[in-house]
Amino acid sequence: VGVVCGHAHTAASAQFAGRPLVVAPAVSSTLLLPGERGVEPVFDRSTSPSFVLHLVDEGRLVSHVRAVA
Repeated sequence: VGVVCGHAHTAASAQFAGRPLVVAPAVSSTLLLPGERGVEPVFDRSTSPSFVLHLVDEGRLVSHVRAVA
């Protein structure tokens, strides 16, 4: 019903081959996108680790991102 993968140091979602694609966030640091940073640093280590819970509900992929406090 979809493609899930982790982690890429930043949460993301898109369509791939007509299916939902969900990339899980990192458990240690977040990759800052070019508009969020200057030259350095590339990683933000101050963000909370996160994970994604997936549910297949009547053939649909439902994903929930949760931060670990």
